[in-house]
Amino acid sequence: MTTSGTAGWNPGTVSIVNGALRLIGAIASGETPPDNEFQDALDALNGLIKAWQVSGVHVWTQTEATVFLQPGQARYAIGVAGTDHASETYAATRSSAGAAAGAAVLPVVSAAGLTVGDTIGVALDDGAVFWSAIASVAGSSVTLTGALPSQASAGAQVVAYAAPFARPLRVIGARAVTLATGAETPLIPMSRLDYANLSGKTVPNGPPAQYFYDPQLGSGVLSLFPAPSNGLTAVTFTCQRPLQDVANAANTADVPQEWVSALRFALAVELAPEYDCPAPRFEMLKAMAAEKFAVVQKWDVEGEGTTSSAFAQPVYQIIAGALRLCGGCAPQNLPTWGQVENARYSLNAVIQGWQANGIHVWTQTEMTQALTVGQAQYTVASPRPLRVVGMRLVSASGTETPLIPMSRLDYANLSGKTVQGVPVQFFYDPQVDSGIISLYPAPADATATVHFTAQRQLLGVQTLNDDLDFPPEWLDALRLTLAWRLSAEYGTPPEIAQALKVQADEALAVVQRWDVEAQGTTTYPFGQPLYQMIAGALRLCGAVGPQDVPRLGLVENAFTALNAMVQAWQASGIHVWAEEDVTVFLQPGQIRYLLGGATTDNAAATAGTGLTWLAATAAAGASGVTLADAAGIAAGSTLGVWLDAGTVFWTSVTAVAGAVLSLGAPLPSQASGGAMAASYAAALVRPLRMPAGRRLVLAAQGAQPIEVPLVPMSRIDYANLPNKATPGTVTQFFYDPQLGSGVLNVWPAPSDARCALRFTAQRPLTTFAGLDSAPDFPDEWLAALRWNLAAELWPEYNGSARPGGNPGQYALLKQEAAAKLLTAQGWDREPQSVLFGAGMGPAGRSG
Repeated sequence: MTTSGTAGWNPGTVSIVNGALRLIGAIASGETPPDNEFQDALDALNGLIKAWQVSGVHVWTQTEATVFLQPGQARYAIGVAGTDHASETYAATRSSAGAAAGAAVLPVVSAAGLTVGDTIGVALDDGAVFWSAIASVAGSSVTLTGALPSQASAGAQVVAYAAPFARPLRVIGARAVTLATGAETPLIPMSRLDYANLSGKTVPNGPPAQYFYDPQLGSGVLSLFPAPSNGLTAVTFTCQRPLQDVANAANTADVPQEWVSALRFALAVELAPEYDCPAPRFEMLKAMAAEKFAVVQKWDVEGEGTTSSAFAQPVYQIIAGALRLCGGCAPQNLPTWGQVENARYSLNAVIQGWQANGIHVWTQTEMTQALTVGQAQYTVASPRPLRVVGMRLVSASGTETPLIPMSRLDYANLSGKTVQGVPVQFFYDPQVDSGIISLYPAPADATATVHFTAQRQLLGVQTLNDDLDFPPEWLDALRLTLAWRLSAEYGTPPEIAQALKVQADEALAVVQRWDVEAQGTTTYPFGQPLYQMIAGALRLCGAVGPQDVPRLGLVENAFTALNAMVQAWQASGIHVWAEEDVTVFLQPGQIRYLLGGATTDNAAATAGTGLTWLAATAAAGASGVTLADAAGIAAGSTLGVWLDAGTVFWTSVTAVAGAVLSLGAPLPSQASGGAMAASYAAALVRPLRMPAGRRLVLAAQGAQPIEVPLVPMSRIDYANLPNKATPGTVTQFFYDPQLGSGVLNVWPAPSDARCALRFTAQRPLTTFAGLDSAPDFPDEWLAALRWNLAAELWPEYNGSARPGGNPGQYALLKQEAAAKLLTAQGWDREPQSVLFGAGMGPAGRSG
């Protein structure tokens, strides 16, 4: 018996794909699949290979690369599209003679390894490294495509490389290399926040001693500390490269021989739902695939890894694959345009809903906010951060000091929010359209800035040509999840729908275990129109077919149900984005104030109120006043003037001329110069809840107002007070959210008008006025809205008069709707207050 003497068997893609199709019974032995089915299987194979990268750092994908440094540069983009310089191999030499500024010919000690077209770097006398390309090599003289910008003396370090290094998936270790001697010094790895909290990141104090690698999309970013002081040191790192794509039938998979069998069986399991593989065979294949994968994984035992290689599977391919998986179209057919468009809206809903699952590594970014003296709050709208993970104050000299985060109530109960000093604390409020950064104390130095680590938005898919804002290892989970979401629309058999759900959950769990940084959410403007949300809900509940356009009557009925559901959801808790600070102005002796509706009492959102003073005395009967500052006041505003008699007179503003205001009614008595005046543009809408309040002591001109927390009372507490009209300083309150107008009861009765009350209130959620209305919800709630509206409508279209209704399908629909609502509610939870404790309810408060 003789052996072959060879051990290089590694079958091509055709053998793997055909073998998988035979395993599931799609083709028989000797048959070949049609071209479109082969291409579909090839796409699935690519997705499978990319997803496998998250299972660990594969031994055969580890390699070495070197990044070349510049003085004072701390961050280096590594990737084919990167502007910095990194390569797997390079040649090093020295200049044999000096070269003056403007020279394009460089004499070198040895030209070995230098090739025309290579990228070449020359260390200049000023410490920088000049990069160009090699135009020609003649003996030991190298001609550059660009002239030297300054002198390079004899003995200057010279390096060259042929091709840039692809973006690493993970950097396992790094060493600083002295190019002249080859001496290597290991670097210490850092976490993201370790690096973010370093002060003086760009101060050139090298050589580097620490590093942090951030696997962003396109190019990875290697950050070094301290920044190098010259270009004579490089950093060589051990990393995991991406698994290569399978572009066509002629390619072999980028896996060793021992992985081929596991790959074939795993591809069979991946394709089985598309071809209605019988359940017993599917379960057998799944068990065999898992066993084979476990065997080879035990051999491939190095540390965990991930991938973000440019697999570039188009959006259309993901959608078409999902439609085939759920039975929306046959394996050999192309989906219709209507199916693709409907699935694209569902894909966007999946993407936006996933943002509530946690802060994704590749979406974290650094942002900067300039400061203004005395300004405590700053609006960040473009791009609006979803969550701020950490914040530092950066002085003009570059010194960075971490700030302490606060909860909403911690900040609300601070007295003197505009007191100036060096900021030491911050609160970030992610409102619907823009975020608000609140600093305390307000900055006294405009030369400082704040730098913060934030989670950016995941981008939606507007056209089929868009790139997905996901690394390739997420594509398999995205395709399977989309297929599960579409299964309700296309009436997928329950056993296949359940199998899709299991596979989608498994794929998502695998990539989520890699994406392990702190929790996050999103409110990026997904912009799904209200009509599309309603149409999607009608398809989910079976009121219309997947390819049908819902008629106006169905849309109108669903529109009414949606508004009723939004109003009912208000009782589920105080929603973060619906909280606002409100101010109620007091009158001496008045204990009850009507808020909202047709009321004569005076209250408004604090952001829309202004406090100023009279610049001159206004006599009784005066129809106008002169203010010290009329900024923000316009005709139609409501104005309150503190009279010498001790009351506040409220009227409308009919005209504004500089600082002179014309009043809608004359003053009933005199108001001296220096008397306070308050204004607001719009009256307060009836609050749903007012869980916390403060007494605002209005200070004299030029002084800071003082805020003192109030004690809330229950209805019985207030009812049992023996003398509600007792005059004094207000210390307690009870808010009664009656119909029309809410009733605010205060105790004791205010003895003077030089105090106002400020409350953290929950405003009503705005209902939809028409199909062009924007939802009064952040985007992470849109998936919950759509699925819960479908569950709300299901009984209307699948009751006793519709025997086609499937109770099992309704149970799955209801289960998914509840899960979406719980996910959104889990995000709608504020940080625990260091002053008030954990609290209860979706907004993190006790009653």
